[in-house]
Amino acid sequence: MLLYAFPSSPPRRSWPLGWSILSVAFRTLVEVLWNSSIPKETPLEKLANQKEAKNGFVWVDAVPSEYVVGEVKEISWKNNVAPARVGAFWYGRRESDEG
Repeated sequence: MLLYAFPSSPPRRSWPLGWSILSVAFRTLVEVLWNSSIPKETPLEKLANQKEAKNGFVWVDAVPSEYVVGEVKEISWKNNVAPARVGAFWYGRRESDEG
């Protein structure tokens, strides 16, 4: 960055020193964000098969279609979506765990 203090060395000769420093800072930020990655998610099917781990994973069944009515039904039809089974995590004891 000190190199940009000299008039002949900024990325563009017409840029003032502040723009040159912001350019370096922005480039560094983009590089850090690009090089850091979000860890991949574990597929739900793999979590469902880990019964011995007791991770609290449960499947939640889809809402029956007859319960989707009114404005929700209209909007879901326009957006081409339908109820679906999803995975979730249960916190605490469940009835099936007690015995």
